[in-house]
Amino acid sequence: MADMTNPTQAFKDDVSRMAHGMTKQEALSKGICVDCKLPDALSRCYSDLGRKEYYISGMCERCWDALMSDASEEDFPLQGSNAICVALQETVQPAYTAFYEAAKVYSNAGRALPSEINNAWLTLEHATDYAQTLLDSGAI
Repeated sequence: MADMTNPTQAFKDDVSRMAHGMTKQEALSKGICVDCKLPDALSRCYSDLGRKEYYISGMCERCWDALMSDASEEDFPLQGSNAICVALQETVQPAYTAFYEAAKVYSNAGRALPSEINNAWLTLEHATDYAQTLLDSGAI
């Protein structure tokens, strides 16, 4: 059941359940990877960053690396190299990845994205377009 006292967490949990059949917290409590469902997920994390990522996303490092190897830079907004752009990229990229995964789940099921997800996507798109305009103009 979604936690309506925290709508952001409820949204993330719903997307995770659609994509993986469970939430990150459910995977962490069982010690499994939210993606491959193999037990002892930390044993498949071979670096400190991989172990940190497991606690962030619920994915073992092998699954995370496989997911990220499928993504190209063109998949992510905000091109540039200044510190503000890099910070924005690090903030926005996980959201884009989550939306792409949700879209794949719905598409594979032959369903349209719910309006809440679509509206959140459009808001993210507008925000990143505006940030890119500011970056391109030198305002930030």
